[in-house]
Amino acid sequence: MNTPSIKGKRIGAAIIDIIFIIFILFFSSIISSLIFFSTYRYNHNYTLISIIYAIIPLGIIFIYYTVFPYITKGCTLGKLIIGVKVTNLNYNRPTFLQLTFRNIFFFEALLFYVCTLSNRLMFGFIIYFLIFLINFGLTLTIFIMILSTQEERGLHDFIAKTYVVDKHFDIHKVTQTNAIERTQMDWAIFDDEDEVPNPFNKQHNQTETNDNEDEIEILTKKD
Repeated sequence: MNTPSIKGKRIGAAIIDIIFIIFILFFSSIISSLIFFSTYRYNHNYTLISIIYAIIPLGIIFIYYTVFPYITKGCTLGKLIIGVKVTNLNYNRPTFLQLTFRNIFFFEALLFYVCTLSNRLMFGFIIYFLIFLINFGLTLTIFIMILSTQEERGLHDFIAKTYVVDKHFDIHKVTQTNAIERTQMDWAIFDDEDEVPNPFNKQHNQTETNDNEDEIEILTKKD
C-alpha cells in the first residue's frame, strides 16, 4: 500500500530539526568549553578531558533523535511541527532500537569524536576531511533516496526498517475501510483492490453482469 507523498514535509521537518540541534549544540558547546577549561586547570589528561567534552553533544544528539522520538511515538520537534512521524514496517510505533539505528547523526558524531581522540595531532586535517566526506556522502545518499524512491525511504530507514508517514496516518483505519470509502482515498493503493468492486465503475459492473448472464444461459442450455 502506498501512503501519501510527504517529501516536502520531510525536508521541512529536517531543516527545522537541524536549526534546533545547531541552536542546542551552540549553547551546549559553551557549557562544554567551560567544563573543559575548568577541568584542564586541575587535570592535564587531554584524552580524559576530550572524552568528557564529547559526551555532552553526543548525549544531546542521542536524546533529540532517539529518546525524544521514542517518547513522542516517532516525532522529533521538526516532525511534530510539520506533522509527520516515524513508524515501523507495520505502520505502528517504532521500537527504541529502531530509532537508535535510525539516528544517523549520532553515528556520524560518534565517528568524528572517535577519530579525533585516536588521531589527536597526527594527520589531523586529513582525518577531519575524510570524516567530512563520509558524513556528507551519507547525508546526500539519504536525501537522494528519499526524493527518488517510491517509498521515500532513506538509507537509515532501510537499516532501521522504518517508514515516515503523515502524523494522522492510521493503518488500522485504512484497513477497515469499505469499498466506497476506498474510492475516495485516491492516494492509497490496496493490495486487494482488484478483489474489491468499484460501485462507480459502470464498465466493470456491466462486464460482470454480462458474464453472469452468459453463465446462466450456458446452465439453461445444459438443462
